[in-house]
Amino acid sequence: MMQGLQARGSEGGRFVVLMRTLRTKTRSIMLIVVIVFVLSTLGIYLMRGSGGGTGGERQGDEAVATIDGKKVMMSEVEIGVRNLAQQNSSMELTAENIAGMRKSVLDNMAIYEELKREAESRGIEVEESEIDEAVKRIENQFPTKEAFQQYMDNNGIRMKDLREEIGLRLAQQKLLDQETQDVSVTKEEALDFYEQTKDYFFTQPAGYEVTYARFPSMESAESAKVRLLNGENWDTVMKSYEEEILDWVPLEEPAFVAEKELETGDLQQFAALETGEIGGPAQFGEGNVLIFVKREKVEARTLSYEEISSDVVQIMKSEKIQQNEQEFFTRLLERAKVEILDEEYFSVPETPASEDAEGPSSGQTTDEEVFEEEVIDQQVPGEEDLEESGVEEGGNTN
Repeated sequence: MMQGLQARGSEGGRFVVLMRTLRTKTRSIMLIVVIVFVLSTLGIYLMRGSGGGTGGERQGDEAVATIDGKKVMMSEVEIGVRNLAQQNSSMELTAENIAGMRKSVLDNMAIYEELKREAESRGIEVEESEIDEAVKRIENQFPTKEAFQQYMDNNGIRMKDLREEIGLRLAQQKLLDQETQDVSVTKEEALDFYEQTKDYFFTQPAGYEVTYARFPSMESAESAKVRLLNGENWDTVMKSYEEEILDWVPLEEPAFVAEKELETGDLQQFAALETGEIGGPAQFGEGNVLIFVKREKVEARTLSYEEISSDVVQIMKSEKIQQNEQEFFTRLLERAKVEILDEEYFSVPETPASEDAEGPSSGQTTDEEVFEEEVIDQQVPGEEDLEESGVEEGGNTN
């Protein structure tokens, strides 16, 4: 979706850019949750080895820690670090960060084992139908069913083992739900948050409500525009392209564009449009052609608490849930039986001042360089891979 376009909220009024962004981003957040679910499920399994248990030693490998007396091999931690580096691609891979990621992976492995033990002790069960649904969600993140199976085969993952791992993950999620089910937000808390942040979060800039549609080709976009110019209804036209249109917003749910975005952003070519005039088609990269219509002028204003009260409560509740989960993880980690066998492996290497000034000697490879190469080579599906498979954020995908 073009930068500057924000989805309209459903709470009667027009939402500020931040609130529209939060609402719009819910779709991408849910997508990311699924992606992370794929990575964590497959990643944890890979860290445990194709044999399905911890402690599978490889040639030249060594134990760097133990969890409940079971060996944690260096190779397991390195796989976890590479996955972390992929998920945080903007992070600079310094020696300090790499050491921190190693410790984080070890902590997460310990928490994972404690979550599994706690779920078992509480008798939490997962239905087969729940596992079926989760497998289907993972499979849908790949371009085809064959591509998903190819990924499984390439990584030596059996469906039986994947289903078992998914069952464990779902049980752990139910455990977390139990831990946070009593989280609530009082009206006083919500009002206090609103009063303290309304000038920053809930002030809507001047702009326009707009409708837009994105097409994969100029030909389709031009055809749709001709039909609109001939008087056909916007929604009717867009629905007729459901087999190929990338995304669009209906008349009843217009997007919002701030005036400054029309003046300086990607959409500035539409700044001079009159209300109701059809702009475009305009090319925004290969396979991304936009039709754009200003629908209504929106004046700047601060939204009232009544208009966005449910969103304020949801923001605060999500924050409390995250805090409760983190406190629960901390308690689990404190009771976990973790012993580090190789302190140096988890520590930031000390570099002599002279070497620090000159840098690594010729031919010497640093940890950072090794990880940069390995992260590039790692074949774990990320957001870009999934976008190529046709999974996109946006309005209607009809």
